Amino acid sequence: MEFKVDVDVLADAIELVKGAVPSKSALPILSHVLFDIHGTGIRFLATDLETRLQTEIECEVEKGGQLAVPVDKLAGLLRSIDEGVMLTCSVDESHHMRVLAGEGEYTIPCVAGAEYPTAHVVNETDTIELPVEVLRDSLAYTMFSVSGDELRPVMTGILFDVSSGGVTAVATNGHTLARYHTNGGKVFGERSVIVPAKTAKLLVKGLPENGTVTLKFDKTWFEVDLGGVVMGSRLIEGRYPNYASVIPTHEHSISAGVKALGDAVKRVSVFANKISHMIMLDIADHKAELQAEDMQVGGRGREALKVVNEGKLEGRWGVNAGYVKTVLGMIPDETVRIGMGEPTQALTFAPVAAEGMDLLFLVMPVRLN
Repeated sequence: MEFKVDVDVLADAIELVKGAVPSKSALPILSHVLFDIHGTGIRFLATDLETRLQTEIECEVEKGGQLAVPVDKLAGLLRSIDEGVMLTCSVDESHHMRVLAGEGEYTIPCVAGAEYPTAHVVNETDTIELPVEVLRDSLAYTMFSVSGDELRPVMTGILFDVSSGGVTAVATNGHTLARYHTNGGKVFGERSVIVPAKTAKLLVKGLPENGTVTLKFDKTWFEVDLGGVVMGSRLIEGRYPNYASVIPTHEHSISAGVKALGDAVKRVSVFANKISHMIMLDIADHKAELQAEDMQVGGRGREALKVVNEGKLEGRWGVNAGYVKTVLGMIPDETVRIGMGEPTQALTFAPVAAEGMDLLFLVMPVRLN
């Protein structure tokens, strides 16, 4: 195998696919990127067996073949070579890649391409076409709430539901819940799937600025062309919990400035217990009082905040400060409406105004002593 390629072109291609390479794996081959060198260029494939990324470049090929190249060593070398340098690469019978760059010569031990896992081919059965901004928002507003509990696999992904009624995305970890819905934009096709969290992060990072994207599905995988790179991912199998049953319908709510409330929570939470992270929220008239106290080490924080009390709400609620700060950071508006009921019921957070989408976040309460 032998080819010549500009260092920047090769570095960009490796950067596009290395997101699928696992940081740790029981299979050493997965720390490699597959080079499929053919007549007019190179196809690159990286996978962790659950997600795959593919891209292709054109270059001068003298002799083709397949080779699995360790991504960290190659990426580290490419980053250290000056821009615009032409690389001459050749592979010997022992699968060692020899890289000539200017006056430098480097040898990278590689693995035969035949040992790299075969990529799953999506035998298209369903397709969905939707605007880029809808796909990006549906994932970006929900993936923070994905669970890390591997014992409940369906909770480690995002429920992505597309129908004639619009697009809905939901994620929950048992402490918080995020729900996104929109019926804006042109959506073609129907499907309800659970998308892994890693896939969601790679999608949000790799989506183009605008336009539309087409998702292709078979029973266990989906594939999407992001423009320059093709992503495939295994879908999480199983039945997602009935999330609608845990969303309360509160008759009363308060409205507050997102920044003012968020800053107050940050200051008061300094004095919260380091295990429970609980702060207390007292509502009376048009005032909210936040307070926290760590009975073990001492210290107390208390701060009052003006709010709009819609419905003469009054009472005390305990919440995890970390969850509240995270949810407030997701509100795309200057004002948040917080629905509140019994102290044992979840609190709902929603933007007062969010053009084109319906956003709702839940934070489960902390039991008060």
